Amino acid sequence: MIQDKGKIKLTNWEIVSVNPNDKLWDWKDLFCFWGVSIQSIIGFSLITSLYLAYDLNFLIVLISCILGSFLVYIFATLIGKPSQLHGIPFPVFLRISMGVNGARYVSLFRGIVGIFMFGIQTYFLSKSIGYLIRISLHVLDSTFLDQDLFLIFFLQMNIIDWFSLIIAIAFQFFLFTKGHSFNKFLINFSAIIIYLGLILFLSIIVSGYSNDLFNSFENILVYENIFYKENLIPILTMTGTIFAYFSILIVNFGDFFKIRKE
Repeated sequence: MIQDKGKIKLTNWEIVSVNPNDKLWDWKDLFCFWGVSIQSIIGFSLITSLYLAYDLNFLIVLISCILGSFLVYIFATLIGKPSQLHGIPFPVFLRISMGVNGARYVSLFRGIVGIFMFGIQTYFLSKSIGYLIRISLHVLDSTFLDQDLFLIFFLQMNIIDWFSLIIAIAFQFFLFTKGHSFNKFLINFSAIIIYLGLILFLSIIVSGYSNDLFNSFENILVYENIFYKENLIPILTMTGTIFAYFSILIVNFGDFFKIRKE
């Protein structure tokens, strides 16, 4: 019995994120994408919390970050290569081994992870906007925020927090509706601004506080007891945390990038 292929919807536009003909991301775009993902408030907060909250050696945190990033690189390359070669998203490629319906369930899990990531980045983005608004109002008038209007809270958020949240959601909705080409341009532009800002910040710190900076490095670079047994669990834990944080990149790596055929 020949199965009626017309009943199987082989094209699911919910998981076909980008037209294969539009997969024009090269290594420069991926470098900017990786840079924006790491050099972010969320990334800095995660790494700082690992260093400060657990009172760990600087080199232990550094080694863990390198190991976690290396694992992400290995799995992203292995999983993304078939998508790159054939110009199809990763969930579509899964149909070879899991079938059409099985690939849909995996895509559903990936969508759930994406929802959590959307919530996290919305939270941090809205908080950043809220801080900028508060700083601006305080500069204009130091007593402006003491008014009763800003002391009214709903769900532990005042009018500034709600306004920032709406702005963050609206901005992300705008990005989602503009397509991946516009987002690629925004990512590249953001990466350039971020790295220029980091270089400028480093130059200011080194030029003005070079002695304090070098003394701080001497204090935190402790080479003793790094590979002892009591440090093995923290290294494995932080490596897994870094790997889990960037794991969303693994299954999305091949969706936008493909090997150019000369």
